Amino acid sequence: MRSTPRAATGPEFGRRWARRDVAVRRRELKRFVDPVRGLLSYDCRDLLSEDGRVRLNWFTPIP
Repeated sequence: MRSTPRAATGPEFGRRWARRDVAVRRRELKRFVDPVRGLLSYDCRDLLSEDGRVRLNWFTPIP
């Protein structure tokens, strides 16, 4: 099931999402080292429109 994108993604992305013109193309683990908090891990998904003109990198923290 697909969720509705937040308004912060912009009106064009919202229109494309509603038309199902957007898909998850890639998923990977991203890790960053913060000097204060240490190692931070994120699930990263690249969302691309069918024509490739709109791209959104979605980072979700991994506990």
